[in-house]
Amino acid sequence: MSFAKEELLLKAILENIVDGIITIDEAGIVQTYNPAAERIFGYSPEETIGKNIRMLMPEPFRSEHDQYVDNYLQSGIAKIIGIGREVVGLRKDGSEFPLELAISVAWLEERRIFTGIVRDISERKQMEKQLQEERALSVAVLETVVDGIITIDKAGIVQTYNPAAENIFGYSPEETIGKNINMLMPEPYRSEHDQYVDNYLQSGIAKIIGIGREVVGLRKDGSEFPLELAISAAWLEDRRIFTGIVRDISERKKSEQEIIDSHKEAERANKAKSIFLANMSHEIRTPLNAILGFSQLLLRKKSLDQDTRNSIKTIDSSGNNLLILINEILDISKIEAGGLELSPNNFDLAEVVDSLRSMFDVRCREQRLLWDVQGFSKPTWVYGDEGKLRQILINLAGNAIKFTESGTVSLSVTILEKNQYQFKVMDTGPGISFENQKEVFEAFRQEESGEKKGGTGLGLAISDRLVKLMGSELKLESKLGRGSEFYFTVEFLEGVKGTSYARGITKKVLHLAPDIKVKALVVDDIKENRDVMTRLLLDIGVDTLEAKNGEEGVAKVRKHEPDIIFMDIRMPVMRGDEALKVIHKEFGKDQFKVVAVTASAFDRQREDFVRSGFDDYVTKPFREEDIFNCLKELLGVDFVFDEDLEAEEKAATNEKKDFSGISIQEENYRAIKEAAEHYSVTKLESYLQELRQLNSTYHPLVDHLEALVSQYKFDEVLEILESLSKTKE
Repeated sequence: MSFAKEELLLKAILENIVDGIITIDEAGIVQTYNPAAERIFGYSPEETIGKNIRMLMPEPFRSEHDQYVDNYLQSGIAKIIGIGREVVGLRKDGSEFPLELAISVAWLEERRIFTGIVRDISERKQMEKQLQEERALSVAVLETVVDGIITIDKAGIVQTYNPAAENIFGYSPEETIGKNINMLMPEPYRSEHDQYVDNYLQSGIAKIIGIGREVVGLRKDGSEFPLELAISAAWLEDRRIFTGIVRDISERKKSEQEIIDSHKEAERANKAKSIFLANMSHEIRTPLNAILGFSQLLLRKKSLDQDTRNSIKTIDSSGNNLLILINEILDISKIEAGGLELSPNNFDLAEVVDSLRSMFDVRCREQRLLWDVQGFSKPTWVYGDEGKLRQILINLAGNAIKFTESGTVSLSVTILEKNQYQFKVMDTGPGISFENQKEVFEAFRQEESGEKKGGTGLGLAISDRLVKLMGSELKLESKLGRGSEFYFTVEFLEGVKGTSYARGITKKVLHLAPDIKVKALVVDDIKENRDVMTRLLLDIGVDTLEAKNGEEGVAKVRKHEPDIIFMDIRMPVMRGDEALKVIHKEFGKDQFKVVAVTASAFDRQREDFVRSGFDDYVTKPFREEDIFNCLKELLGVDFVFDEDLEAEEKAATNEKKDFSGISIQEENYRAIKEAAEHYSVTKLESYLQELRQLNSTYHPLVDHLEALVSQYKFDEVLEILESLSKTKE
C-alpha cells in the first residue's frame, strides 16, 4: 500500500472512530483533535488545537495535569502513561462528565508527543449507579424484610441466609451457609427434603416448587414451630438455585386456634342455651297447657254467669299473652342460634290473605280503622314456608293496628315477574323518625311510643330475621306524622293444589255430628295434660282412653284399637316416637291416625314429624280448635256447632250498663284511662285487678270492663270511665 493510501486510511480511522483521540506535546498543547473528541467535548478543532489540554479538564484535574507530565519527563516513571483510568471531563457548556482515559507516549522525530484516547462513559456510569441502587435496595429488602429468605443449590446447600431467617430459626449465617438446609427441619421433613429436590430435578414435576404450603420448622433451641413456606426455582448462569421464603405463623396459628376454641365455646353455649330454652319451654308450656286447657273447658259451659265467664276469659287471655311472650323469646333465641330453618309446604296464598283479613277485621272496626286488604280473586297455590309468612304478616299488621289511632291500615300482595310476590303493610299512624328507623329491627328495642303500647319489642326483630331467612329484606319507609310502610319481596315456587296446613274450624264446636262414633287414645305422662285432652274429647262425645307412657299406650292400642291417638313425645319408660315405631311395626302405617303432641318449641317441625310417621302434630298448650281440626282432617268427622253462644257473649258485652253511681279514686281513674288510651291490655288488666281488690262494689264494673278489654273495645272502656264519679281520696 502506498504512503498516500496509508495516510488516507489512517485519516478515515481517526475521523470515524467512536473514541476521542487527542495528541499533545510535552507542554500540553493540543496537536490533533478528531471528530469523536469534538462530539464528546463540544469544542471544535479550531477551538482546541494550539490550546493547553487543561481546558478540557475541571478542577482539580486541571491543576494537577502539568505536574503529572513534568514528573514523567524528569523521572521517566509512568504513573498515568500506559494506564487506563477514569477521570472527569469538562464540556464546552461547562458540564462535567465521566471519562475513561488511556494515555500513550511516542517520539515523532525529535519530538515527544502524548496521545490520549477518551471515551464518554456517562451512560455506563448511569447504568452502574442504577445497578448499585437496585442492589442496595435488594440488600435492604433482604436485610429488613420480615420473612426469612434462604437460597440453596441443587444439593440443598445454603447459599444465602437473610437476617429475618436468623431471627426465625436462631442460627447465624455463619452457622447455616454451606450447610444442608435440612438442619432447619424436624423429622419427617428432614428425611423427605432431598428426595423432593431430586424428584423435581429428574422429572421436572413440581410438587412443592411454586406452591405455598404449611410445614414445621426447627429452631436452634430444638423447638418446633409452624411455618408458611413458598419455594421458587431459578437459573443463575449455569447453576440451578432454589429460593425459599419462610414465615413464622406461630401467632397466626395461635389466633386461629383461639378463634376455633371461641367458636366451639360459642357453639357449646348456644347448645346449652338451646337445651335450657327447650327444657324451660317444656316446663312452662306443660302447666300453661293445663291453665289454658281448663279455661277453655270452663268457657264451653253455658251455665256460667257472665261475671264468672269474664273472669275465666281473663285467665284465658292472660295465659295466651304469656304464651305469645314465650314464643317470641324462643323465636328470637332460635334465630340468633341459627337453629331456625324454613319448612316449606304447598299452600294457598289467597287463603292466607283472606284469613288475615278476617283475623284483624273486628279489631280494626272496634278501633274505627279502615282495614284495606288487596289480595287474590282466585286460589293461588305456591310452595314456601306458610307458617313463617303468616307470622311476619301478623306481626306487621298487628303493629300497624296497635300504633294507628285513626285512618287506614292496609295489606296488599302484588304478583311480580318470575314467581316474585311483594307484600306491603301500610298505616296512617304517627310514623317513625329517621333516627329510630335503624333501631326498630333490633331485639328488645322500643321507642317511647312503643313502650307506651306495651309488648316485648321482639315482633319486628323476629319479622326482619324471618324475611332474611326467606332470602329477602324487610324494608321500611316512614316519616313522622305521615305513617309507615313495611314491605318485602319473596320468591315462591309454583305450588301443587292440595290441603293447606291452615286450620279451618273457627266456630264453637258443640259435639260430634249424630251417628258419628270416634274412639281416641290420649298418651301423656302428665296427669293434668291427660285430663285436659280427655275432658275436651269426652265433652264433644269422643270415647276416650288414657295411657301414661308409650309402653302403656302400645298395650292399649293392642287391646282397644282406637281410631286416633294423641301421643306426647317426651315420656319416661318409652318415648312417643319410639311407641309409634312399635305400632307401625305391628299394625302398619295406615290403621291408626297418630298425632304428635309436643310442649317443646325446639322439637322437629311438622314435616319432620310427618316424615317420621306421624299423621299430624299439635303444640302445647293447644287450642281446642287444634284438636277438632285433627279429628276433621284425619278422620273426616263432622260437628254440630253452637251458633248461639258467640252471639250471646257478644250481646252480654254490648249490653249498655249504667255505672254512673260508682265513684273511684282519681289515681285509679287516671291509670286505667291512660292504659286504655294506649291500648295496653297488660296494664289495663293489672289496674283492673287492683281496683277489684279495693272493694267488692267494684266487681260488676271490673267484670264488664274486662269483657270489653278482651274484645279490644277500648273506646267503650273510656266511655264508661267518663261516666264514673272521681274522688281524690
